[in-house]
Amino acid sequence: MKNGQKNKKMTIETKFGIGQFVYLNTDEEQKKRLITGIAIYEKGTEYNLASNGSHNWHYELEMTTDKDECLLLGLEKKEK
Repeated sequence: MKNGQKNKKMTIETKFGIGQFVYLNTDEEQKKRLITGIAIYEKGTEYNLASNGSHNWHYELEMTTDKDECLLLGLEKKEK
C-alpha cells in the first residue's frame, strides 16, 4: 500500500460469466463457445471465447445463451 491507502474492493456485474457456454449471433455454424476471460474497459466489456482450440474476444452484444436453429439451417427469423 502506498501512502497508507487501503485496497478497495470492487464488484462488477456482467451479463455472462466465466465458464458459461454461449453462441455468437452471427455464427452460421452456431458453435458452442466457452467464456474463458472477461475484460472490463471504460466503454464496455469484452469476453474471451474458446472453441476448438482457438480463443477470440467478442463484445456482449454479439453473444447469446440460446442456439439459433434458424441461422444454423439458413432460414430467416420472422419478426414478432
